[in-house]
Amino acid sequence: MKQKRGISAVITTVLLILLSIMAIGIIAGVVVPMVRQSLGDAQDCFELRDYVTILASQKTCYNSGNTTLMISRGNDNKSIYGIAVTIYGQDQSKRFDLIDGQKTAGVTKYSSTAMAAFGVANLAIPGPGEAFTYVFNTSGSGGTANVAALTRAGKACDVSTLNIPSCADIR
Repeated sequence: MKQKRGISAVITTVLLILLSIMAIGIIAGVVVPMVRQSLGDAQDCFELRDYVTILASQKTCYNSGNTTLMISRGNDNKSIYGIAVTIYGQDQSKRFDLIDGQKTAGVTKYSSTAMAAFGVANLAIPGPGEAFTYVFNTSGSGGTANVAALTRAGKACDVSTLNIPSCADIR
């Protein structure tokens, strides 16, 4: 009589264990780097919480053509690439990215003596613990403004919002 030969229970168990280890290795090789990158981006933004804000001052206001904002940076020497500013009006919103040493159309740094033409001079962003005033050509009324720190990857982190008063109401 012929006897049927099959795979023993020990070999079956060993093969199942090897398949499980291979599956875990493949999943770990794909999932772990993806999670690390996501956590890295989130960690960058977590460190920049409340780092860039709009100060309510006599210079922070809007009129029919411009919005003036005093923007401050925290005291810690955290690395930021720039500042994203979004100004919301009645019918529109405009975003301006202020990058250190670059020109931004429609933006100039405020000067009490004279103002250069919009977007002609290279801008400087505030250093740690500093605040600069910028004039934005919004060509309309601005009612609310948001600022956020920009990371090197261009991600805007932790938006700070302020309702902007009319310059006529301040003076």
